[in-house]
Amino acid sequence: MAQDDEYTHSPCYCCCLTCFYCPCLCKEALCVPVGPPTKEYMEPETDKSRKQTGATGTDVFINATDEKLLFTGRSRVVDTTREFDWPCSSFRFVVTGPAKEVWVEMGCRIGAHNNELAQCKNNAYPGAGALMKSYVDGKPIRRVVVYEGAAQYLMAENLESGEHVIHVSKCSEFCFGMVLVKGVVVPENCSVKAASPKKVIEVIGDSNSCQPGGVGPFSYDEGAMNKYMMSYTDTDLSWSSNVCAAFDIDQHLIACSGIGFMANAMKIPHGPMLDVYTRVCENETEVLKALPPVDLSIIFLGANDWVAGGMAGKDQQAIEGYKKLIDLVRSLRPSTPILCLYPNHCSLGAGPHLESWSRMMQKGFHVNMAKWVKGAAKLAGGDSAKVYARMVVPTPQISGGGDEDFGLMAHHNIEGGKKFASGVIPLVAEVTGWTPVGTKTQGPQVTPPVTQSTTVPGTA
Repeated sequence: MAQDDEYTHSPCYCCCLTCFYCPCLCKEALCVPVGPPTKEYMEPETDKSRKQTGATGTDVFINATDEKLLFTGRSRVVDTTREFDWPCSSFRFVVTGPAKEVWVEMGCRIGAHNNELAQCKNNAYPGAGALMKSYVDGKPIRRVVVYEGAAQYLMAENLESGEHVIHVSKCSEFCFGMVLVKGVVVPENCSVKAASPKKVIEVIGDSNSCQPGGVGPFSYDEGAMNKYMMSYTDTDLSWSSNVCAAFDIDQHLIACSGIGFMANAMKIPHGPMLDVYTRVCENETEVLKALPPVDLSIIFLGANDWVAGGMAGKDQQAIEGYKKLIDLVRSLRPSTPILCLYPNHCSLGAGPHLESWSRMMQKGFHVNMAKWVKGAAKLAGGDSAKVYARMVVPTPQISGGGDEDFGLMAHHNIEGGKKFASGVIPLVAEVTGWTPVGTKTQGPQVTPPVTQSTTVPGTA
């Protein structure tokens, strides 16, 4: 029997089997080790801000709307402020040093739902709306906790003579709040210009693309998840960021935890991707009049619809729902290739110390998502219509419940994300004809990828 056609149990059966198999799971699997297990973890900093606004002395203030700051992702402009909340939304600029300090003036607007979501109510950083991560010439410098109210955050310092690319990225999920960037403060002796644009992909996904808890310990401790989800998440280290680094391109990450293409798996303040794909910002209902251009759209959804969204066993309904999403993307991107991914039988989900159970769940994700993705892509015209259904085969294989590949709440950690990206890179190359530029991984590189201006049409 072909692997794609093998029988798999329902999520309910898997959960019942877990209770029967391992009543001691709570004690062993929910134990959180002291400290995060990944070397890539950067402790969020809360002491790198000042309450000053604008420029003082000989400093120069550059508004967020200035063309010298090249934004990547979806955003909207209100007066001279740029607002965004999708993960990995970012901006870049080139500074000619020397420069003692480079500051970004920004703040957050906390969502109305923050008192309803556990990861917001119990956040280790009360009142925080986002984590922003800075890079200088591709090297990560710091992650800072951004709060409500305008303040200036130190993102780079002691730059030597010559050109330096400054990259600032939102590395947390939408649920904590909206980022409001006012501008950049640099010394008077510096010149500033925009970085050059690059190709861009759009990744439409769920937690398997955001990798929440990916720099945290491998544990199912829900209390730790709610408290440390912001701290232990770095969306800049997701599998899609590794794909971007491989091709020296950029991304729009249209994704959040719990979301399905037609049925969500947890309480979030909006409907499934069918309802929010066209939004400017995930926290707001305003929709785009036209989408920012991309060179490839990647859809990686279906895990939540199957595992807790109620779509298990409803294959025809799921296929029709997935095709509606393809049709929505195609209606707004008439000539863009659409790559629809589904995992192989050893990719998604894991339980600590439960390899057999993990492999059963991983197979369940594979079998069900494969049926839905392939069925919907076929209805949408398949390869001839530039709608490609492809299976991701990581090399080397992702483990079944091992610490080496999974972080908090069984999502891929950094190594797991790298492995998953290894299975996506050849698929991107196949459908686009692009050639990988090397083996670079994780986050912006020495020549950071940038893309066209993505101001929402009609809002600038």
